[in-house]
Parts: sequence; C-alpha cells; structure tokens
Amino acid sequence: MASERKPDQGLIQRLSRKIYQVLEIPFIYDLSQEIFSIGRKRALKHIERLLAENARGRILDVGCGTGRYAHLFESNYYALDINPKYLAGKSQKRLQFVCGDVTLLPFKRETFDFVFSIVIFHHIDMESMKKALKEIASVCKSEAIVVIVDCMLPENVLDIPARIICKLDRGKCIKDRRTFEDALRVDFNFVDVHHVDYSYPYNFYAFTLRPKQGAAGVGTRG
Repeated sequence: MASERKPDQGLIQRLSRKIYQVLEIPFIYDLSQEIFSIGRKRALKHIERLLAENARGRILDVGCGTGRYAHLFESNYYALDINPKYLAGKSQKRLQFVCGDVTLLPFKRETFDFVFSIVIFHHIDMESMKKALKEIASVCKSEAIVVIVDCMLPENVLDIPARIICKLDRGKCIKDRRTFEDALRVDFNFVDVHHVDYSYPYNFYAFTLRPKQGAAGVGTRG
C-alpha cells in the first residue's frame, strides 16, 4: 500500500511568506481588503457607524493600515501604523499619519479624546497586546472613549470554515474572547460589548471602553 502523501509544510510556509510580502504593497493590500470584505459590507458599515458615533476631539487610529477609516473624520485625526509603505504621502493638514509601534506610542500622556483600533490585535502576541493596551490607556484623556474591534477564535469547535479562515489569516495571534476581554480589563472599564453581525466567517467583536483612573503606559512620556 502506498504511503499517504503529506502536504509539504515547507512549501506552504514559503508560499505564505511570499503572499505576505506582496500584501506589504499598499495597492495590493487595499485590493485584498476589498475582496475579503465582499459579503461583509454591513459589518463594515456597522463599524463605521460605531466610530462616527463615538468620535470627539482629538482622535487616534491605532494600526491604521492605509487609512481605511480616515474619510470619517474632518480634522484632529492622527493615525499610526508600523509599516511606512502604507503611510507614504498620506499626511495632510487635517490628517496626520505617523509611523510607529503600538507597544511604544510616540505621543504624550492624555493627548486623545477618542482612540480606536480595528483588527490589529490578532497580529500581535499576548505580551505585546498588554503593552499596547497600557500605551493606549496612557495617551487617553480621563474621559476618553476607546473602541476596539477584532476577530476572536470561533466559540464552536465544529465551525470548520471559521477555523480554516483563522488558520489562513495573516494574523497568527487570534485569541479567544475570554482571554481578549481579560487583557482589556486590566486597563479599561467596559461600556459596551457586542458581536458584529454579518462578519462571518470572521468572528468580530466590538468593545467600547473607558480607561481606568491612573492607567499608565510603559513608554516615556513628555
């Protein structure tokens, strides 16, 4: 009997790296976002409404990518991403795009009235997520609102399509909801939590938060 042929894991990993490298090109990244949003337009509209409803004062978009949500804001909008290619030529008088690391934000304490982060935490491990959350809390004003939307591992272990999507996603640190919420509770009080409808096969949850009194970041602040 012929032995069962197993997938070449090395080949799969090399192909994955090539795909991820191509996604570093802003045009290709934007195109991929449009393709993967097919069938989830209502979920994206819901996220946009959530951001628009909570927008106030000085705004920070953490992990902005190519600035998908910048069109929602007329002024006082700051956006941060670690990839300089995504930010090239973006800044203008009313919109400021900054290259930086979410675990060490280049802003002073109590700078922002509204901070949001859309699907970035499944790209970083738990230790980095905790550092990033402390940084976000530290740049918030005392009455600031924070909105975080991210994908969680499917709660149903038999949901094979969703689990396959999680496996194939470029973000390799998708967390279960309980672990994610426990990390948020260290530095934030919950205002609202809800599942984002029509986000399947991704399992999106939206969290509206306020920083806890005395929450401090790990970076040096001016």
